Amino acid sequence: MSNKFIAVILVLMLTLASGCGVKTEEVIPLTLDSLIESVNQKNEAFITRDASYDEAEYLKDYENIEFSDDEIKSLSSFDYDNVTKEEAKEDVDTMFRALKSLYAGYTYFGGDEAFNKAKEEIKSSIDAYEKDKINQQNFAQIISQHLGFIKDSHFRVGGNTCFDEANTYYESSKMQFLETGSGYFTEIDGKRYYLAEEYEKYLKITIAESGELVYGIFAVVTSSDKEKLPAKLELTAGSRTKEIDIEWVLSEVGGDQATLSEYSEEDSVAISSLSAMSVTEFDFSQTNNFLNNSKKHAEHEFSILDLRNNSGGTAEVDMMWVYGYTGEITDISYPQIVLATDFYNKIKSPFMDEQYIDLYSELDIVDEKIKAEFLNREPLTGITTLDGTLDNKPEKMISNDNTLFVLQSKRNYSSGEVFIMMLDSVENTLSVGTNTNGCIHLGNVFGLSLPNSGLELIYSRSILVGFDKEFDVYGLEPDIYIADDDAQDAVLRCIKYYSQK
Repeated sequence: MSNKFIAVILVLMLTLASGCGVKTEEVIPLTLDSLIESVNQKNEAFITRDASYDEAEYLKDYENIEFSDDEIKSLSSFDYDNVTKEEAKEDVDTMFRALKSLYAGYTYFGGDEAFNKAKEEIKSSIDAYEKDKINQQNFAQIISQHLGFIKDSHFRVGGNTCFDEANTYYESSKMQFLETGSGYFTEIDGKRYYLAEEYEKYLKITIAESGELVYGIFAVVTSSDKEKLPAKLELTAGSRTKEIDIEWVLSEVGGDQATLSEYSEEDSVAISSLSAMSVTEFDFSQTNNFLNNSKKHAEHEFSILDLRNNSGGTAEVDMMWVYGYTGEITDISYPQIVLATDFYNKIKSPFMDEQYIDLYSELDIVDEKIKAEFLNREPLTGITTLDGTLDNKPEKMISNDNTLFVLQSKRNYSSGEVFIMMLDSVENTLSVGTNTNGCIHLGNVFGLSLPNSGLELIYSRSILVGFDKEFDVYGLEPDIYIADDDAQDAVLRCIKYYSQK
């Protein structure tokens, strides 16, 4: 037997021996407990962070412009009419004069430089308009198309928002990934294929059909950025490489809600839903029941709070529910600057929130602690900075021995988003669904009409300080993403899966 032949045999034997010794890398556990722990740590670090803003910077362009009684009357008439080009330009001057004095986002979205530039562009578009008179709809479009820098979902001109908002999209085949020390893999034909590192930014935690927490492919992007998403994913298994075509689909997480408030229990899980935070004679009973049910949730190891179709309202209802659930008063962890100048004492807007103090005081949950925090507060005057929406910024996490899942979607707005933000200060709370609408950066909504055209201008007189400028574009992103499943069903599966472990 030749030496060369013996050498070949030895190499083959060594290769087989080493192959038998190869171990499959262990999966890094992704469990409900580990996710809760990481979210608690993230939320605690956020609410105890040091301030990184200068309040004065948000008001440097503010100017307390005086409006005569006749001007104030004309700004609240809401009588619509077609206007000449000169009348339209007069309305534009009035609008920008009002914004400089009354809009809390004036400095934040560029101040004099941005707003004066937009004003001149709008006037130029009016001059170039093809007809002698401009109707309300076209006038609103002319104005709003030049205000894309105002990324504020509450801000509307004749009902038009001015910027492109983001939505949650998922990869249509819903590939599932797990993590090892080498990266993230999915199984294809019994083999582990690892996702190329450049695509890992799209991996988000989701719930599998079994109820297990896994990673899926998601992106939260605007309609213009959706075109830039990858059309293929690259996967590797050793020396093998696969390119997989992918399709991006808009996430829908269910949650049709026919009534204001509902409560149920399923498999020992307490479930509440709420479509708006409001206390009027019309909805008093349902809101009162919703708040009373918060105490039932405190008796359950697992709870679901469904805010997928919550259009907002007054944040006091948010605070009261958290109080019923935890026994503690909390707020969001952003300061809020409110413009409560003389103008607001002279004009009555149909968009001003009514406080309904008498009705609030009749809610079953109201006690001396709540009265001190809310019902007995002095009205705001001038320019006021609050610690949160209710002037009660949380200093630490609120203890919670149970687990609360909060369902959210693109149909969750305004104080519905404040609700989710308040719950960030409550231990063991996980948000589930898609990104929210993004309609909270500016608040205390007010409305006026332009005197010649009657065109409605809806804007905000308060701003939450310390947000990223793009908040109203992207909204609040969830801790657990859902593709096209019903989010409530997915959470119930998840609870069942990990309760059996």
